[in-house]
Amino acid sequence: MINPKLLDLERVEQINSVSSTPIDFTRLFYMLYQEMDQSIRHSDTKAQLVLGVNAVLAASSVSFAPGMAQAFLNANSSWYQRGACLFSLALLVFLLGSIFFALWTVVPHTKKRRLHENLYCFGSIAMMSEEDFTRRFLSLSMDELKATIIAEIHAKAYIVQHKFSSVRLSVNFLFFAVLCWVLARLLLSF
Repeated sequence: MINPKLLDLERVEQINSVSSTPIDFTRLFYMLYQEMDQSIRHSDTKAQLVLGVNAVLAASSVSFAPGMAQAFLNANSSWYQRGACLFSLALLVFLLGSIFFALWTVVPHTKKRRLHENLYCFGSIAMMSEEDFTRRFLSLSMDELKATIIAEIHAKAYIVQHKFSSVRLSVNFLFFAVLCWVLARLLLSF
């Protein structure tokens, strides 16, 4: 059964913005900040898994290498052998692309366009002395502190978006590498 208070339209109209609603900002900021941190770790884990699959695929492809160039250039080679060589070459290109984007994911990137220093960002904190950071942090008003935390959450969201985009590219390259591996194996079986 639905609680009638939830359907009270007068109450809903009164709550029309975040600024007019009593919110536990400490809990909200903590949840948002934790969500961004977990998303960063999640994307890094995915990239590490893709790197592991790339390593397995590369190791299983070593058997393609001996004699591939010779088979491709030999006029007496069948089109199966030449096709396998081309798919092996494509496999190498896609593997390198997948590895590049997986490594690009785990490399730390910070938002380059910071308009001002943020007392909640490790980069800004590290550039100050301990005394300067303590003095500046303790002199912040509650609204300034909220704005600082929100700015850092926004910067982390940028990092998360970048990382997931790189993971997606890495997985796409890996997909095509696996496809080339399967096709090369099929052609070599003839």
